[in-house]
This record gives sequence, structure tokens and C-alpha cells, in this order.
Amino acid sequence: MFVISKGERRTVLLLLAEFFIVVVSVLVAIWLENVRQRSQDRALEQQYLEELEEDLQMDLQEVDNTRKTARARLEAAEDLMRAGNCSFTPSRGTSRGDADARLFDAGQEIETVLEIHVIDGAQAAIQELQGSGNFRVMQNRDLVRDLHNYYSDWDRKVEGEHGQLRPDLVHLRRALSTAGVAANHGKSLEELGAIIAASDVLKAELRQAHYQAARQITRLTKLERNVRKTLASVRSEAR
Repeated sequence: MFVISKGERRTVLLLLAEFFIVVVSVLVAIWLENVRQRSQDRALEQQYLEELEEDLQMDLQEVDNTRKTARARLEAAEDLMRAGNCSFTPSRGTSRGDADARLFDAGQEIETVLEIHVIDGAQAAIQELQGSGNFRVMQNRDLVRDLHNYYSDWDRKVEGEHGQLRPDLVHLRRALSTAGVAANHGKSLEELGAIIAASDVLKAELRQAHYQAARQITRLTKLERNVRKTLASVRSEAR
């Protein structure tokens, strides 16, 4: 029979105690490191959420500014078409009234109908998240998916708007220049109306500008809903 002496038993117990202390120390160190890392991740996540909120608020302001420009283009196109007795369907919500009954600045109307606000989103936070690989700190994976969808949708819609609006602007400027309108802002309402009425090309281009502005307003309204929805999700997660 194998017999362990008292001294050997004490040595074994000391070795086991040392092993236990080492294991516990390692586990405690790992746990403390995990706690520290989680704390850092939560602080970093909060920072990104705040930055995302700021970017989305800027997107909301950008949408509003662009829509104001589109609304001004829409109303200016209607004023010019009224001056030229050009048939068109007035858009809902416009209340500029009869151009004959108010002061009419032909030059300002022309400049307004030619103005396009190039919309651009604020994407500093999402680009930092993507470039640094720090999406791992975002706990809500549904929010991460929504952010990916939001910025993909933003890029697609904004690029689509730019592609559609540029030709409209070029063609209308050419038509105005050909008609001699853009070069002379000193024309009276009657003179301007006569020029528009005599040019089928100019009337067609004004109708196109009117249509594009109305279409842009509709798209921007939909885009705004998406901005507000994503902003609400980010704010909810940040609390």
C-alpha cells in the first residue's frame, strides 16, 4: 500500500494552494481586464452615438435647406410660366398669388429658377466607425443594420437627385440664354412674358424645371422621414 508521509502531504497541499492562487489570480486579472475593456467600449460607444446624432441633425438641416431651395424654384417657375401665359398644373401649397398683382423682379425669378442646392450628408461618424473597425463597440446590432441601410439609402437617393437635376439646369439655362432672357434682367413683366410665350422650347424647359422641383420636394420629404427615424433610434440608444 502506497503511503504518503505528512511532509509529502503538506508539500502537495502547498502546491495545490499555489496552483489555486495562480489560477484565481489569472481569472481575476482576466475579469478585471474585461471589465476595463467593457467600460472603455461603452464610453467609446456613447461618443459615437453622440457624433452620429450630430451628423443626423446636420442631415436634417441639409434636407430642410434643400427643400426650401426646391420650393423657391417651384414657385419661380410658376411665376415665369404665368407671365408667359403658359399652361401648367400649379403645385399644392404654393400661395405666391398672381404675379401681376405684386412686385416682380424678373432677374431674381430667373436666378431662383436656375438655383440648385447640392445636398450633401454629414458622414464623419459613420466613416470613422467603418475605417477604425469600431462597429464592435455598438451593442445594438439592429441599430448597426439600420445605420448601414440609412447611409446606403442616403447615398443612392442623393446621387440620383444630382444626376436628374443637372441636365434640367443645363437645358433651362441654354433655353433662357437663347431667348435673350438671362442676359437682360431689366425687362418688364410684359416683355418677359412675351419672350416666354413666343418660345416653345423655353416653355417646355420651364415645365420641366417645375416638374423636377416638385419631384425633388416629394423625395426630400421621404428622405426627411428616414432621417428622423434613424435619429430617434440613435437618441434612444444613447440614453
